[in-house]
Amino acid sequence: MQNGKTLLSRSGEKSRFIAFCTSAIFVILVGGLSLVSAQEKNIDDLKKEFQVEVQNTPCDSALRKEAVIALFKKMGAPASAITTQKFDKGENIVITKAGRSTEKIVVGAHYDKVDDGCGAVDNWSGIIILANIYRKIAASDTQKTYIFLAFDSEEKGLFGSKHAAKALKEDDAVPVCSMVNFDSFASAAPQAPSNMANTKLLDAAKKVAKEVEFALYSDPIDNADSDSSAFNDLGIPAISFDGLSSVDLRYLHNTNDRIASVKVESLLTGYAFGLRFVASLDSLACDSFYKKKRQDRTK
Repeated sequence: MQNGKTLLSRSGEKSRFIAFCTSAIFVILVGGLSLVSAQEKNIDDLKKEFQVEVQNTPCDSALRKEAVIALFKKMGAPASAITTQKFDKGENIVITKAGRSTEKIVVGAHYDKVDDGCGAVDNWSGIIILANIYRKIAASDTQKTYIFLAFDSEEKGLFGSKHAAKALKEDDAVPVCSMVNFDSFASAAPQAPSNMANTKLLDAAKKVAKEVEFALYSDPIDNADSDSSAFNDLGIPAISFDGLSSVDLRYLHNTNDRIASVKVESLLTGYAFGLRFVASLDSLACDSFYKKKRQDRTK
C-alpha cells in the first residue's frame, strides 16, 4: 500500500474482524465455483498451508524476488511460464497462464516493502493470495489468458505497475480486459476501496458478493494508493482488494508490520473471494468494464 507519508485512515469504515466466522465465509465464497474444476482443499489443510507461507515471509528485501518465484513454482508454475520485466527502478515478475483467446486478465500484487518492518501485511499477504489464485486458475480451462504480475517498487511510487500497465497498453492488438490487485491483508475480510477502483468493476465485485450473501464494503483508504491506480490511470479497468480494518492501518510502513500481524483468516477470505471474482471475469466480454466499447476507443 503506497502513500505519501501522510496519516492513513479509512473513511466510514465498517470494521469486520472475521476470525470467528472464517469457516462459514470460506465455504460460502468457494462453494459453487464453476470455472475451477479441481476440488478445493479442506479448509483446515488450506489454513495450515497459508500459515506456513506467512511464517516464511522474507523480511529481507534482497530475498523477496527469488521467494516470489519459488512460491509460484511451488504452486505448479513451470519455469517456462515465469519471466521477469526489468525497468529502471526494479524488476516485475510475470507468470502467464494461456487461455483459449489472447484477451488478457491481469491479476497482481506487489512484492516490495518499505525499509521498516517485515512487510508481511504489506504486502507478502497479497503475494500469498496471488500465488494461490494462480494455482487454481492454472488448473482450469479458461477463455481468457491470465497474466499474474508481482510488482516491484510499489512503495516508491507504483513504478512497477506503471511500467507493466504502459507495456500492456501499448500492445493494443491484444486487449487487457481488466486488472485485479491484492494489497495488504491483516485481520479483516476483503474490502475494495472505492478510491482505487474502476466503478464498473466495483459494481461487478459487489454483485458477485451479493450472490453469495457476502457484504463487500468499499470504504476508501484516505491518503493511500495501490497498483490498480496505475492501470486505471491508463484507462484499463482495475480494482484493488485489501483486508485492513482501521486498526490494522497502524501496521503499515513501520516496524509494526510483522509476521504476527497477519491473521490467516484474513488471507483465507481474501483468497476465497478473490478467486471467485477473478474466475467470474473469464466469461465476460472483454470490454465489459470500459466506458466505451473497444471499437470506439483510440489508443
